[in-house]
Amino acid sequence: MIEFDANAFVVSLDEAVVTPLRIGQQLFTEHDYLTRLFTTLSADEMTLDPVFGFNPDLDEVDNVRRARARFECPDSDADDPDLEDIVLVVTLADGREIRSNPFTDPGNPRPFTQPAAAVIERMDVSGQPENIARMTAVEEVGGTRPLPADFELLQNRPNPFNSSTVIPLRAPASTREASLTIYNLAGQTVRTLFQGRAPSGYSEVLWDGRNDSGSAVSTGIYIVRLQTGDRLSARKILLLQ
Repeated sequence: MIEFDANAFVVSLDEAVVTPLRIGQQLFTEHDYLTRLFTTLSADEMTLDPVFGFNPDLDEVDNVRRARARFECPDSDADDPDLEDIVLVVTLADGREIRSNPFTDPGNPRPFTQPAAAVIERMDVSGQPENIARMTAVEEVGGTRPLPADFELLQNRPNPFNSSTVIPLRAPASTREASLTIYNLAGQTVRTLFQGRAPSGYSEVLWDGRNDSGSAVSTGIYIVRLQTGDRLSARKILLLQ
């Protein structure tokens, strides 16, 4: 029974979401570096003075991090390896693996990327931090930090999006063949983002809103599907051009 004005909704959506995204994307397209960021805060949102404080309740944090690294050459001749096939595997102390191809063309990166921040917390002048977002599969359970037992497809961000969006997923330590594919609502394949072995732990895949032919797709709702063996996970994503 709620009255809905579709035209007013479209105008508001364009003013609040589409136009700012378009302007922001244009700035990042035209300029290589961000040198200054200006933002404002409403008076009713400023409940505390923006000052720095010392929290004496927090534990000490070691600034030394240790990890083990190894090279894998899965598709190369051991005596004459192809540099682009070499995979650098860094195993963190909690068991997560970060995979990269250090000798590939930097202009043609692999589909998986690592998050800039693994954990986002809100600090106060006393007490323990409040967890805002944990961008990793690692959780504190009885003093251990296990990896997920199975694959998990998380919601993309931003959603809706204009030019590109990040699709997060989690994979177990013993990964198997997986595929990440974008479909339209008619069930047609739009873009195959990844097919092969996914890195264990938390990772992200970027979709630039283009199909397998490199053409930009139109505005609409799309389905991102993660398939691992006989298991399927899917989420809806909204592209606004």
